Amino acid sequence: MTNQLFLTKKVYDAFNETINNGRKSVLPGDIVQNFREKNEPVGIWLVMRELTRLEEFDLVQFDQETATWTLGQEKDFFEVIRNLK
Repeated sequence: MTNQLFLTKKVYDAFNETINNGRKSVLPGDIVQNFREKNEPVGIWLVMRELTRLEEFDLVQFDQETATWTLGQEKDFFEVIRNLK
């Protein structure tokens, strides 16, 4: 897995952890906080870039009305990546 995909997967995992903690939608700051709690700080712009990438993979969706992110189609991250090649 490339460094870029590794980072995308980490953001996706943090996204899912936030959802699994009872949230229906996620803000980029929630993911930044998740990383901070693990002592792995990341910038908000990096998270935004990865969320956009995950949206391109149809793994998350952006709601323009609420400016929040929700889970997309339930798919396996690695299966999606394999199908891109």
